[in-house]
Amino acid sequence: MTDAEVRALRIALTTRREIAHPSACRLGRTLELWAGCAPARAAKPAGLATELGVPATALACALDLRTSAPALAGVEEEIAARHGARLVAFGEPGFPAPFADLDLPPPALWIAGEIPERPTVALVGARRASRYGLESAAWLARGAAEAGALVGESDHGPNKSLYAHDPDGLELEVMWLVPAELWGDEEH
Repeated sequence: MTDAEVRALRIALTTRREIAHPSACRLGRTLELWAGCAPARAAKPAGLATELGVPATALACALDLRTSAPALAGVEEEIAARHGARLVAFGEPGFPAPFADLDLPPPALWIAGEIPERPTVALVGARRASRYGLESAAWLARGAAEAGALVGESDHGPNKSLYAHDPDGLELEVMWLVPAELWGDEEH
């Protein structure tokens, strides 16, 4: 596989709801073991899935992504660019070393701005926040503001974020992705 194909597949793995996050991380890290497998082996993914430590359904979905990954990745890159972010896939220059060192690093990251040199903490909320999740975000914002820790917040329509400092001065972010049924006309 070319570097571009590997990148596209890692981005696509990150975006597929059919593949649980731990499986997407494992598949992204072990891409060279399965992405180029012969059609005969791909037709019966159960043995390979066991070998990789992922459910056969996750591997089957990942194998199906091989043809659609470039288009899916292109869409994700356009979305990231519209929001002032960039995508960095595992193994690429710019992929943060602390993430690469994880047992199950994410296949790709959306990065807005620069990653600080000093230790930081990021808390990431739900990809499909419920009404309760959105209410919790408002509650966290009020608490952080009252404590003098709230640095900022953002509302990009389909996602909402809070930025704060912990007691040690480390920055953190809590992000929620608003379910599509709660979006306004602008987000659709």
